[in-house]
Amino acid sequence: LRLDLADRPGTLARVADALGQAGISINRMRQTQHESDAAAPVLIVTHACSREALDGALRQIAALDVSSAAPVAYRIEPV
Repeated sequence: LRLDLADRPGTLARVADALGQAGISINRMRQTQHESDAAAPVLIVTHACSREALDGALRQIAALDVSSAAPVAYRIEPV
């Protein structure tokens, strides 16, 4: 997942809660450097999950007041 989030306390907890409510587990996460007044780019790799569960979580994340842009999901396939 690629997210643009407010860089303030509790933001990642709210995202993790939305994923957890959908039954989605986080495999790894990275927040990249950004300007102090800009949204923080966050990348999250989840464990395998259904597209239906992911779509529900993405709707919840997009509705959060800490999300400054629509979240983007990239599918990872084994090669």
